[in-house]
Parts: sequence; structure tokens; C-alpha cells
Amino acid sequence: MTEVLRIVAIGSATGTYGGPFDTAVNQARIGSGAGHHVNVLCGHFADDAPLGRKVGGSSVRSLIPSLPFVTAFSSRLALKIWKAVRRAHVVHISFAREAIPVFSLLVARLTGTSVILQPHGMLTSRTSRKHALVDLPLRNLARASKIVIALTDVEAEQLRAWFGASCPPLMILGNPTPLLDGRDHMSLLDEDGGPPELLWLARLHPRKRVSVFGQAARTAKREGLNWDFCVVGPDGGELPLLLEMVSELSRSPGPGRLRYEGAIPGAEVAQRVSKCQVFVLTADSEPWGNVLVLAISLGKPCVVPESSALATVVREFGAGIVVPDDEPNAVVRAVSEILSEHRYGSFVDGCRELAARHFSDAYQRQRLDALYRSFSPRA
Repeated sequence: MTEVLRIVAIGSATGTYGGPFDTAVNQARIGSGAGHHVNVLCGHFADDAPLGRKVGGSSVRSLIPSLPFVTAFSSRLALKIWKAVRRAHVVHISFAREAIPVFSLLVARLTGTSVILQPHGMLTSRTSRKHALVDLPLRNLARASKIVIALTDVEAEQLRAWFGASCPPLMILGNPTPLLDGRDHMSLLDEDGGPPELLWLARLHPRKRVSVFGQAARTAKREGLNWDFCVVGPDGGELPLLLEMVSELSRSPGPGRLRYEGAIPGAEVAQRVSKCQVFVLTADSEPWGNVLVLAISLGKPCVVPESSALATVVREFGAGIVVPDDEPNAVVRAVSEILSEHRYGSFVDGCRELAARHFSDAYQRQRLDALYRSFSPRA
């Protein structure tokens, strides 16, 4: 049995940190199911502790409020990390330019504990001069990792460029699908007789481009299309813009609407996604997309932009339609095609095949078991 310490910066009930926390929890579940002892350790904000999750950690506060995740830290969490790292055979870190993962990597280096780094696209998606300066010392610290997990071959190439000549070994492994409840969620078009529901679910951060979804709702309403455009997720800076669009469309006559449902706990995401007919991703250069993968696994045809790392497989398996980035009219045309009565079932079938081939728990268990087993003291 391998003692694995799975570290992620922030855990939350509302999903405010995004996919890395859910990924860490699900990898721990799968790794434990393969016979390893996997503990998850994270910080959490005082009013947003993760609920019903088997995780350890401590409350943290942001030293700079405008950089809540980057500067989140506490002395109590630091002590827990120090003790936990020394007990582990390997430390698996969701890695970004943030205090908690960087401190965890430093402790692992000081104690001689093996490290698996998993950047989730967070290192290579930000390349400003400010980030480049931070990367100078960070890169040397990260090069001592035993292995780095890339989500896709696209991120693997980006990581080779980021590390330069001394890149650690790379392993390509996508995120596991969030835990489902065992039922067959494969949807039927208009099964309740109501208007089709288009779902956008993510943190309302500028990179996620919720405004493109709102503009698509505006176009659909102008064209008399009776669709429900639903936005779910915590604010990341774009909520005022979204609420303005919601208010504008509510005053316009005709069918169709745009609504904001707020944030929901991670445990409720699968159930919420299961209620929609089409999942819409509008994010710029999405390196993976946990909720996108969940939607596909639930048989929900999707609309994704060209810059999405999963655009190629969505197109290959016919699990949805790929559109140019930042073009709301293209989103409307794609949804119209998906919702056409003679096409919808084929898109659902494409989702089923893609999920079985690339996103299954069995595939994840095989890869994580082999990875963690290689760090066992008896390996």
C-alpha cells in the first residue's frame, strides 16, 4: 500500500476554486479503491468549508484580498502540511502559482519526499511578464518532481516548453468524471414537454466568457426561439455583467429567457447537469473542463469552442458541435442543429461512446494504481 498525500490549495462547498478540488477528491476515491491510502489536504475559507467530503485541512485567509487563492494561507495549515508530507511516500500536488501548493512542494523538497505535480493547465494558461518572473524560481523548484501529469497532449507540449531542457517525465491523464449516483442519466429530448434547457455551469470568471452565452440568449430571443439559457456558478468577477443581461432580456417580449441560479455545492452538480438538454462551454482555451466531461458522461450533447483542449475528441466522436471562439451566433446555430429531432439521438450516442472510451473510472483506476504503486516502498 502506498501512502499518498493529495494536496489541493482550496476546498469549498460552493465550488469557488473550480475543478482542481473535485479532481483531487475523485482521484483520492479512485486511488483508495485501488488499494492505496490516499489523504486529501487543503485549505478552506471560514464561510465555505467543504461539506460531506473526506478531506483534512484548516481554515485559511487571503493575505491580499484581490488575490484570494494565490495568497491564501495559515500557520495551522502549514504545520499540518509539514507533518503530513513527512509521513507520505509520495505527495500529489494540484500545482499553481499559489502559496499553499508552492509551500507543499518546498516542504517535500526539504524532507526528500517524492512529488507528483498536476498543474491542471494553470501554469501554461497564464504567460504574462508578471507570471514569467514568478516562474524563474518556481521552475527550478518544480524540476525535481518525479513526474508531472498533463491533462492532454496539448498541455504536455506546453509543459515541455515551460520546463525547458530539464523537463521531468510527463504522464497524460485527464481528470476523473465526478462521482455519479449509478443511475442512467442519458437524456431524452424535451422529455417533460417544456422548452429545451441550455446549461452553462462554471465560475463566472472573465476567461470563462459567460457573456458569450448571454449574447447567444439575446440572439435566440430575437429569433423567437423558445429556449431556457441557465447559468450556474459562483461569481468570479462577471456577475454584474450577467445580471445586467438577465435584466435586459427579462424586459424583452417573446419566448426564451436567460436566468442565473447562483452557486451550488459540488455534490449537486451532477444532478443539475442531468436536467439540461445541451451543455454549452464558452471558456477561452479550456485545458480540460470537469463539468464538460461530466455532461458528456451524462449523455448531454455539448457546444464547445475551437480553443478547448477537448474540442478534437468532441468532434471525432460526434458528442456535440465545435464552434469558433467568442461567436454567440455560432452557438445558436450549433444548438439548433443539436436540438433537431432527427439529430439529437446521434449526439447522445456520441457522448456515450466518448465517455466509455476516455472518461471511465476503470481507465482512471488502472493509470492511478500503476502510478501510485511505483512509489510504494516495496516497488
